[in-house]
Amino acid sequence: TRAIFEGFRFYEKVARIIDKGKWKGKIGWKKLAPRDARTITLRADEHGGFNGAYKRATFGDKTVSVVIPPEKSMLFTFQKEKHWLYGQSILKTAFYHYDKKHKLYYIAHKKAEIESLGLKILRINQTLTEAERTKVENVVDTIGINSRITLPPGVELEIERGGKAGYDPLPLIEHHNSQMAKSALTQVLEQVKYAYPYGRKPTPSQFLVLAIKSIMRQMEETLNTYAVAPLIDYNFGTSAYPKIKFAEISDTTQEFLREVFSKIVEAKQLPDGFI
Repeated sequence: TRAIFEGFRFYEKVARIIDKGKWKGKIGWKKLAPRDARTITLRADEHGGFNGAYKRATFGDKTVSVVIPPEKSMLFTFQKEKHWLYGQSILKTAFYHYDKKHKLYYIAHKKAEIESLGLKILRINQTLTEAERTKVENVVDTIGINSRITLPPGVELEIERGGKAGYDPLPLIEHHNSQMAKSALTQVLEQVKYAYPYGRKPTPSQFLVLAIKSIMRQMEETLNTYAVAPLIDYNFGTSAYPKIKFAEISDTTQEFLREVFSKIVEAKQLPDGFI
């Protein structure tokens, strides 16, 4: 579910009357329609609980706010301990490294540009008017790269580098690449001490599988509570609720997940194309 990456996922329940078959005349769900999180504002009741949502809808050139009541809503929230309704994206901890990585890429590109084509330094040895100076700078800017330094009369510039070849940002970029993956995947490790305060703890890779299973159970509970149970109440009123249950993760998949997790945690540098 995208809730893992966005913090929450909101669905609008669209009802219908079944018109044929064994359940003809009963109420069913035509669809559980996912709504873009960017168009949704969650509503809280006076106790802070979930109370539906406002959705911004566009009709031609007109934008309106539509109220979706709680009985027509289904909300799955990831990391409720961060926010009861909106949750928190698993990628939030990775954003710091993502941001730094892209700034370093900019520095690396400027370094390659300057070292390939040189840095333009315009030395003005006579007094020029502002208009004359601008005209000269515009001419210089048409030559080669778009980086240029203008030195007024009497001013000298010396550029020092961190070594003969200058600073290489690529190792730090690789560091942030690695940390992006680890910061997202190893959030589950922080929960080990709370889930197993005493006794033998599972290995980190085993706990990853447990965490995925936990998310599956939460998704099952959301569907059973807010999608299945209302249909039973509407149609039968028996309070005998069937339950949706996802297929278990196969042993082969669990082993694969543990292996991938261990490799990421141990790796000093991730393979090309991993992120």
